[in-house]
Amino acid sequence: MDYKDQDQGFDPESPDYGSYESTELERLFESAETDSEMYKAIMDELTNRGYDFAPADTVLQLDELEPLPELKPLRYSIFGTRIWNIVMLLVGILGVTFFIKVQSGFGEMDPSLRVMAYSMVVVLLSLSYLISGIRLLANHKDQNNPLRAVFTGEYWFLAILWFAFAAYEIFKAATSFVMYWNMQIGLNISLYAVIPSLTMVLFSFLLGMAMLYLAIELKVKKDKPIDTL
Repeated sequence: MDYKDQDQGFDPESPDYGSYESTELERLFESAETDSEMYKAIMDELTNRGYDFAPADTVLQLDELEPLPELKPLRYSIFGTRIWNIVMLLVGILGVTFFIKVQSGFGEMDPSLRVMAYSMVVVLLSLSYLISGIRLLANHKDQNNPLRAVFTGEYWFLAILWFAFAAYEIFKAATSFVMYWNMQIGLNISLYAVIPSLTMVLFSFLLGMAMLYLAIELKVKKDKPIDTL
């Protein structure tokens, strides 16, 4: 039986759907074309009456969504770490400037002594960055915090610098060994004479490796998804 025959007052072509019962609108809505004006008008009327046309799965998923966790503060402040490195750099520069000024007052300063003085600044700065690297690595315990990402250019620079210095000391040690060997003073004396240079090779290599590992481990890939577990 046609629904219109059940209720003589029901007119599906009427634009005034507010006067219809909800059950009447539901039946008419099911039989209407989805791209028709009547379909949209009935949907609007049913929506006004509190009907929800969202898929059940979508509603369930929205209900199950958990709020994003709040970012905890980093264990060690990145700003404080940067300040620490800047302070150590200033201390090193002021110290070497004072040393060279006083040493120059006694006469002409040997170039090797000047290089040694500047190298002490690099040593001080490298040790400072070593401490800073430990602090920054501690921040990486919180893998969910994107604020842990830092610029690692300084660590790459120090790694290259120390490896270059190690190569220079190897060249210096080899040159000195050949010189003493040609003087025919014996193998033991020749090796003993280059021990300081070999010590600097080892020292420079170890510091270079420390800076290299810090540069690698502090790198945060931007395309890597954050672990939400």
